[in-house]
Amino acid sequence: MIDRPGNRVLLLDVEGTTTSVSFVYDVLFPFARAQLREFLRASAKDRAVRDDIAALRAERRVEAEPGAPGWPEGTVAESLASAAGYAEWLMDRDRKSTALKSLQGRIWKGGYRSGALKSHVYPDVRTALERCRDRRRSVAIFSSGSVLAQRLLFEHTVEGDLTPLIRAYFDTTTGPKQAAHSYRRIAEALRVAPAAVLFVSDDPLSPIQERNISQALGIKVIDRTALILDIFAQRARTSEGKLQVELAQLTYLLPRLVGQWTHLERLGGGIGTRGPGETQLESDRRAIRRKVMQIRRQLDGVQVHRRLQRQGRRRSGVPVVALEPVSRNGEVFSARIPAKSRAL
Repeated sequence: MIDRPGNRVLLLDVEGTTTSVSFVYDVLFPFARAQLREFLRASAKDRAVRDDIAALRAERRVEAEPGAPGWPEGTVAESLASAAGYAEWLMDRDRKSTALKSLQGRIWKGGYRSGALKSHVYPDVRTALERCRDRRRSVAIFSSGSVLAQRLLFEHTVEGDLTPLIRAYFDTTTGPKQAAHSYRRIAEALRVAPAAVLFVSDDPLSPIQERNISQALGIKVIDRTALILDIFAQRARTSEGKLQVELAQLTYLLPRLVGQWTHLERLGGGIGTRGPGETQLESDRRAIRRKVMQIRRQLDGVQVHRRLQRQGRRRSGVPVVALEPVSRNGEVFSARIPAKSRAL
C-alpha cells in the first residue's frame, strides 16, 4: 500500500504514529507545565518568547469559551503570570494553540539539551524511514506540535538521531489538519502534486471516512490499521504468517473498493447493460472473495499439518522447548519449558 508507485511523499503525524501517545501526555506535557513559569521568568527578555506571549494575549482577547482566566495589563511580572495562567488553561483543554505549542517547544529544547528528555519512537520507525529513503520516497511530518518541537523529538530519540531521514516538518502555521488548503501548501512546499502525498492518520478510519477525507483533502489517506498490516506483510516469514497477513489485507481492502473506479464512466443504456466502472468493481470484488476463500482453505490445511506434526512429536517422546523473544528495549521474557521436559 505504501509502496505503490504514485506515493512519492509519506506524510506522518507524531502521536500514535511514530511515537506513543503516553510519551506525549505523560512525559512531554507534564514537563512543559512544570517548567512553564520559571521558563517565562528566565526568558522574559527573549524576543521570540515575547512574540509567543503577544500571540497568547491576542488569542485570549478573542477567546470564546467561558471560564478563561483574565489577562490584566500591568507590570511585566503580572503579564508573565497572566501568560502562564492562560497557557495552563489551554493545556488543561489540550487546545491546539500555535502560541502554546511554540512555547512548549522552547521549554522542551532545554529538556532535550540537558538530557532530561529522551523521545520515544516505536521500534520499527527507523527501519521504515530508512526503507523510504532507500526507495527514494520522502518523509515529512505534519503535527500540531511546533516545527521546533518536531525536530527536537526526532533528533533525541531512543533510536538515535532520525532527522537525516525526514525531509520537512509542518505545524499549524501551515493550516489546520482538517483543511484541504493545508495539504495543498505542503505539496507545494515539497514540489509534488497533492495526489502524490500519502497521509497516515493516527485514528482508525471507516471506508466511508477514508474516502470522504481523501476526496475533501485531495490526497490519499490510510489509517494505522493499513500501516500495521503493511509492516506485518514485510515481516512475515512463515508460510502461515504470510497467509494470515494476506487474508487480513484482503478483508481490509474489500469494503474500500467502492470509489476506486470513479474515473470510469457508466456507459451503456438499456436493460442489462453496465458501465466499465461497475463491471470492474464487481469483478474485483469477486476476485478478492475467491482469494479469501482460497487462503482460508490453505490455512485449514496448515493447521491440520501442524496438528499431525504435534501428535508425532508427542508419540516420539522428544523434549519440546518453547522460547519467548527479547524485546528491542532489552526486556527479557522468561522461557516457558514444559514441566516434564528437559532443557536442552
